[in-house]
Amino acid sequence: MLKSKEYSLLIRRISKTGRDVWLQAVYSPVMDEMGRVLKVIKIATDATAEVAAQAMLCNTVTQNSDNARMTDGMASKTTKDAVNGGSAVRQTVKAMKQIACWPAPERRGQSERASAPRLAAPSRAGGSFRPY
Repeated sequence: MLKSKEYSLLIRRISKTGRDVWLQAVYSPVMDEMGRVLKVIKIATDATAEVAAQAMLCNTVTQNSDNARMTDGMASKTTKDAVNGGSAVRQTVKAMKQIACWPAPERRGQSERASAPRLAAPSRAGGSFRPY
């Protein structure tokens, strides 16, 4: 024992049936009046359930971490897809405006009358349309 101080450790043992048994052991020195160690008292308790719970917690945290990493990747991909989709929508809107705009960009600056499309006037007989 170093410096004649009490210390504690977790010890793995194997039972007669072959299963793991974990012991939480505390070693305490018993000293004489001169400070020499006469004997060491060991107190151990079964910590198997605590070790199993800790292992289960560690596995759960690892699984949750893996799931979070996967979810983050999916969210990043979704964000990228949304940005690309937004770009496609903006391009479509721009194209629709170009199609729908009158006067056409190449006719801007001309008079309204010169750039307006020629419409057919209603006929007095038969209701059909004829150009001007």
